[in-house]
Amino acid sequence: PYLNFWFLGVDPTRKGGNGVQDLKQGIFKLSENQQLPILIETSVQRNKNVYERFGFRVYHTWRPSTDYTLWFMKRDLYQTS
Repeated sequence: PYLNFWFLGVDPTRKGGNGVQDLKQGIFKLSENQQLPILIETSVQRNKNVYERFGFRVYHTWRPSTDYTLWFMKRDLYQTS
């Protein structure tokens, strides 16, 4: 069992919000409460770097073409941020 978030996004019209803080406070809390790791996918290098800062690690990489990479990432329960 795990939590899988295929798409994560932030509403650009939302005032005073911080997408990274929303991620930490919402999804990480849900993971803690349910005692489940989090799986995500991204094809955006910038997002991959952010996720790595918050304890995610790449467990699989898929390159269907030379100009596209998809990283599959996991954040285990024992991670803290």
